[in-house]
Amino acid sequence: MVQEKRALIFNYLFWLTGFLLPFDQPWINYALGLLLLFFVVQWLTGKYQIKIQNPLLWLPLSYFLLHCIGMLYTQSQYTGWIELSAKSSFLIFPLLFSSNAISRDIIKTFKLFFIAGSGIICLYNLLLSFNQYIQHGNMSAFYYVAFSKGMHVQYLTIYLNLAILFILEILFDTSSQTKPIKKAYWVLLVLFFLVNITLLASRLATVVSYATILFYTVVRIISSPNYLRYSILAALFAASVLIIDYFAFKKINRFEQVEIF
Repeated sequence: MVQEKRALIFNYLFWLTGFLLPFDQPWINYALGLLLLFFVVQWLTGKYQIKIQNPLLWLPLSYFLLHCIGMLYTQSQYTGWIELSAKSSFLIFPLLFSSNAISRDIIKTFKLFFIAGSGIICLYNLLLSFNQYIQHGNMSAFYYVAFSKGMHVQYLTIYLNLAILFILEILFDTSSQTKPIKKAYWVLLVLFFLVNITLLASRLATVVSYATILFYTVVRIISSPNYLRYSILAALFAASVLIIDYFAFKKINRFEQVEIF
């Protein structure tokens, strides 16, 4: 009974962290702090074990150790410790995923909470931008840094990109019997996130987002038994996205700044 309650507490903290990941500080810091504190206490008492041999853990750990070595010849110890503390966050999720506290079902629910949090932050940005537009009549409220009310546009674009990939994973999942109306909802949500990515107007993050989404979609279509059906649907969806971006870029095309430069 106690073990079940302990697992439930961890799951709720983990899912709360997934929901708050797209939010700005300090909310995500509080959630991560509570999650990490609970996990460390359970690990120290022997309730959770970390699989050190997990390859998922070694890559970020090596990245962190590289920065630790850099402290030996840094010109500014103060700046070095700030960078080191920032890079330490890269170890949190690899440690969690390398432990016996995480299962496939927990990760699946985590993805849903992350998608929900991404949708909430997008609605929040849209509502505040609309309110600013009503007050001042300036369309720039829907554009670039003015549109993102908390997190930097580049980071938020990366989170929305990840949310879209999670949704595509759900849409291509042949093991679950998803109703057509639910699939339509997921497709509209992908389109909603893409519109927000366009409004955020982060050049590099936007290009990377479109490239990763296209690559993942093509790979899943090729490996799917419904190759022709998915190809047609993907082509129609891509055409609708291109039409939206065509008119959007007439108003908010930051790529022109690169050409002028």
